Amino acid sequence: MEKLNLKNFLIRYNFRKAPDEYEGIDYLTDVIRIYLDDENENNWIELGVYDFDNLEDKIKRLDATLNQDILYRQVTMIEYNEELGKTCVILSK
Repeated sequence: MEKLNLKNFLIRYNFRKAPDEYEGIDYLTDVIRIYLDDENENNWIELGVYDFDNLEDKIKRLDATLNQDILYRQVTMIEYNEELGKTCVILSK
């Protein structure tokens, strides 16, 4: 099985929140927590990406926002943390 890097995960992740969750508000995005290394649980960022247009623009946003080192780190785990209420992605060091 091919290993998944952060960029490939983020390209596939649906950041869109359902509009019926928030009355009268369009274009809301989900925020995920990204742990930048699997050895330090305090080394994380949170990221939301506008995901209501084409894939090419989404990729351009990701490339402009995160450096290549982070984008190409391997994903070691993906989980939904109920306590935080968000998806968490853990990267290799």
